[in-house]
Amino acid sequence: MSKVKVRVCAAFLLVGIVQQNAHASAQLIVDLRRTSYNVSVSDSGGSLNPAESDTAKNPREAFVGSTISGMVSTNVANARVSGLASQASNYSFAGRSGPPLLFDAFYATGRAIAEASGQMDEADASGYGETHVSIFFFIDTPHAYSITGTLTEEHESDGASSIANSEAFASIGDSNHVIKEATGPGPVDLSGVLEPGDYHLEFKATSDVDIIGEGSANSTTSFQNMAFDLTEVPEPATGAMMLAGMLMLLRRGQRGRGVVSRI
Repeated sequence: MSKVKVRVCAAFLLVGIVQQNAHASAQLIVDLRRTSYNVSVSDSGGSLNPAESDTAKNPREAFVGSTISGMVSTNVANARVSGLASQASNYSFAGRSGPPLLFDAFYATGRAIAEASGQMDEADASGYGETHVSIFFFIDTPHAYSITGTLTEEHESDGASSIANSEAFASIGDSNHVIKEATGPGPVDLSGVLEPGDYHLEFKATSDVDIIGEGSANSTTSFQNMAFDLTEVPEPATGAMMLAGMLMLLRRGQRGRGVVSRI
C-alpha cells in the first residue's frame, strides 16, 4: 500500500510541474496602442485645416471586444483629402481572453489609409493615417516567442508634385536594441528565445500622401492577423526534477513487479 501511495504522490508532483510551466505568462508594463489621422486642404478659394485624431486614452479598456476606427474627410472647391486608421487587438491568457496585465499571447489587425486629389494649380492637400501597437512587458523566466502575420503596403501617385508613402513593420526588442524586425510588404515569421527581462513589442502601419497642384495620391497600409505567442522554456532544474521523478516511478514499478513475481 505504501508503494502505491509513493507512486501516486510522484505522479502528482510531475503533473504539478507541467501545469506550472503551461500557465507561465508575461506581465504588461505599458500599453500604448493607438490610432490617429489628420488632414489639411486648401485652394484659391480658401483653406480647411482640421487636425483630427482618434487615439485611445486607455487602450486596455478601449480595445476590449471592439475595433477602434476613425476617419476624417474634407474638401474645398478643387481639392479633397481623407485619412483613416483602424485597429482590432486583444490579449490572451492560457489560450483564453484574460486579464490584460497578464498574458501569453497578443493578436492584432490594423489598417491606415490616406487619399488626396487636386484639380487646379492652387490645390494643396495632405493626409496621414496611422495604426500602432506598442507594448512593453516583463518576463521572469526564459520564453520562446513567435510573431506571425502579414504586412501590406500599397501606394500610387499621379502628378508632378504628388507623393504617396506606405510603411509597415513588426519588431521585438529589449531596452537597448531591436532583436528582430520584419518590414513590409510580405509575410512575417519571427521566432527565438527571450531571456528574463523587459521587452517591447511593436506593430505599425502608416500611410502618408501630399499633392500640390493637379494630381492624386493614395496609400493603404496594414498589419494583418498578427499573432505574438509566448511559451515558457523549462529551466534545467525543472527538467532534471521531471526526469528524476520519471526514473523514480520506473524503479518503483520494477520493484513492484519483482515482488509480485516472487509471490
